[in-house]
Amino acid sequence: MIEHIVLVEVPADAEPHRQEIVAEFRGFAGGIEGVISASAGTDFSGRCEPYSIAAVIRLESREALDGYSRHPDHKRLVALFEELGCRRIVADFEG
Repeated sequence: MIEHIVLVEVPADAEPHRQEIVAEFRGFAGGIEGVISASAGTDFSGRCEPYSIAAVIRLESREALDGYSRHPDHKRLVALFEELGCRRIVADFEG
């Protein structure tokens, strides 16, 4: 099993898109083959500033991670990040 962790910094002028980003991450669980679960939300502690959104995507395998990376829904979210100027940190590990 693969744990895919993403921290997203949302610029102040992109703040209205915060819930859209969270919803997109959560939707991966039902729409992308190989995704076991997808959780996301806004950090309330402030301990990971400047990153304010955290997402954890659990996938079946490394092959599923590759498919997730190429999936149109994932590509659409990455394009939104680019459009809004969102920075992100990503980590993947076998769990």
